[in-house]
Amino acid sequence: MSILTYAQIVLHAALALKASSRFLDFYRIDYPELDPPQWNKFITVRLENDEVKVGEAPLGYWGNLKEGYEAHNRDYAGVQKR
Repeated sequence: MSILTYAQIVLHAALALKASSRFLDFYRIDYPELDPPQWNKFITVRLENDEVKVGEAPLGYWGNLKEGYEAHNRDYAGVQKR
């Protein structure tokens, strides 16, 4: 993808976030409230048929990362072999 395509995706993600965020160092004049609870989620962005699709996912959508990784990677150092 070109740098212009990435810029378009980032722009769509920024416009989809209808809040300001101290943690992201992202401030919107039209949405001045910092880190409102209803925006504790991920903005998902994908390019589909040359069109940017924006969505959202809850913060814990992936479940327990350590358990999930170990379940699919038995050779991981933290997993005891049986």
